[in-house]
Formats: sequence, structure tokens, C-alpha cells
Amino acid sequence: NAGAFLPGRLQDEPADGSQLRQMLAVNLLSAYDVTLPLLPGFVARGRGHIFTICSTASATAYPNGGSYGIAKHALLGFTRAKGAGGNFGPWRVGVVVVVGRSGR
Repeated sequence: NAGAFLPGRLQDEPADGSQLRQMLAVNLLSAYDVTLPLLPGFVARGRGHIFTICSTASATAYPNGGSYGIAKHALLGFTRAKGAGGNFGPWRVGVVVVVGRSGR
């Protein structure tokens, strides 16, 4: 997946929400836009695999993460939703998410 990071505190971001929209577009909607068109083919073939790489920010908020953290949490939620509750019925469509680890 694609990714972009704009550091900063939420209270310092533009009040019009433009930074959040930018982070959602790159960090969430790009994965959504690539994944959804593939699903019908996976289901038709009865197999497929969706692999998403998330950053540490997907699972843990951190200082100066701002809208980036919100977008990465949303990416993890999107990936989990694809694999939850048998969304693919009897089809063998695997969903894997890898959450990075901080080097600290």
C-alpha cells in the first residue's frame, strides 16, 4: 500500500480538515480503491489473498501523529473488516495484515 506522513499535533492542523482528508486519501482510500475491484475476481475464482502492511501507528497513537494516526487506524480497521465474520462466505480469500514494529 501507499503511505504518507505529515507530522504534527491535531490541534495545529488546518481547521478545514484538509490534512485529515489528505492522510485518508493516501493511507486508507488508496488501499480501498485497489482492493475493491479485485474482490469479484477472487470470489469468482474461489480463492485470492489480500495482504496489507500497516505501520505501528495503526495500533498505537503517538505524539505528533495527528491525522496520520487516524488514517492508519482506519486502514487497520478496513483490513480487519474484510476478514471478519466470514465476509467471503465459502470462498478461500485470505486476509492478512502486518503491523510494523517501532525500532525504538
